[in-house]
Amino acid sequence: MHGLDMINRIREITNGEWVPSPGSVYPVLHEFELHGYVIKRQAGRSLLYSMTEKGEEAFNSFSSDVRNQLEFMNWIMNV
Repeated sequence: MHGLDMINRIREITNGEWVPSPGSVYPVLHEFELHGYVIKRQAGRSLLYSMTEKGEEAFNSFSSDVRNQLEFMNWIMNV
């Protein structure tokens, strides 16, 4: 996925409430690349980013943590 595609996808997911700037997205992608979570490759004049296996594992762990926290907050609110 291109960085601009990511920005547009975030805008879609948040119904336009959050539109990150390229200046915030690309440094994060660079950090992810340094940690081995994504790889980038040249595609013509564009850069494409792909998640690595390490990135998928980190994402799944993070997603699980967020789900657990949301479930806990929901439990607290319904007690």
